[in-house]
Amino acid sequence: MKTGLSWMRSATESAHQARREVGARRGNTNELKERLAERPLARYNIAMFSRLFGKRAMAATPAQSAALANMPTQHVRANLGEPINRVPLSRETHVRLDLKNRRFDDLNANQATFVDCDFSYSIFERAYFRGATFEGCRFVGCRFYDSSLRGASFHVCDFKYATFHRTLLEPKEILAVLPLEPNLKRDSLQNLRANAAEIGDYGSQRLFVLAEVDAATDHLSRALKGSEDYYRRKYPGVIDKTVAAVGLARLKLGGWVWGHGERPFRMIRSAAILVLVMTFVNMWSIVPRVGWDTTRSGLEVLRYSVDLLLDASPDGRFKGFLFIDYALIAMRYVYIGLFISVLSKSVSHR
Repeated sequence: MKTGLSWMRSATESAHQARREVGARRGNTNELKERLAERPLARYNIAMFSRLFGKRAMAATPAQSAALANMPTQHVRANLGEPINRVPLSRETHVRLDLKNRRFDDLNANQATFVDCDFSYSIFERAYFRGATFEGCRFVGCRFYDSSLRGASFHVCDFKYATFHRTLLEPKEILAVLPLEPNLKRDSLQNLRANAAEIGDYGSQRLFVLAEVDAATDHLSRALKGSEDYYRRKYPGVIDKTVAAVGLARLKLGGWVWGHGERPFRMIRSAAILVLVMTFVNMWSIVPRVGWDTTRSGLEVLRYSVDLLLDASPDGRFKGFLFIDYALIAMRYVYIGLFISVLSKSVSHR
């Protein structure tokens, strides 16, 4: 089937041929237009140019317009676009297929079932696997582009080194079949998080971020312990283990303080715990000076810490250790920054 570009070229050649024939007989302009109107492909081309390029395109004569109006609608629709050749595998069961190192374009496997099939190192582009079932299948090193895995279920499948790009999928199904190795799982989750951002699925992105943090924590814990041969070879020295320990401590602290930006209530909880701890430390300095009754069983000391944290003119009688005051002031600005970060992320995702 000819494409739209080939039609236009054929129409242009037909127009040139008509001009040469009419010019050879010294015809006038009206005769040229009439000859062009007699050629179906040429008059179709004139009308298409008019639609695409507006008034500056070649204007069709009344005879050409009438001929275009009389052209069958089926003929026009048959020559628009190019049909997509989909491979139909819908609602079928496929067992033990060796489909490694292949490219699948516009594959239609709606509600299909695949058992013990090997798709390793294959490329899927615009594949449709909605509602499909995969049992014991291998997708090692596969790449998915602009595909749909909505409603698909995976049972004991292998997705090592697989990547997804602008692909719709079920987060919980994919999380259940990710690699068991924490470093590979972390890399897969980074790709899944980027894929979720590409398609605007921010709810799934949150799940992938938290799962990625858990995988990274597990990875650094194993590196620090060195109980496996892989980690003993990769983190052999004291410096390597120190770097792993610092990374692990940073992840633990970020999770406790504000849940890595994905659990805002942890920020409130951590702030409350820190204020209580600092209030308790200040009691050792304030109670011997002003007395227990004056502090109203420590409530005035707690109020002082909260007022200082919120910059709300605290009562100077209950001022304790100077380093506690500095810690509360620093804590105020740190938590303001964390709150703005969480708020901006929440607003930008709506």
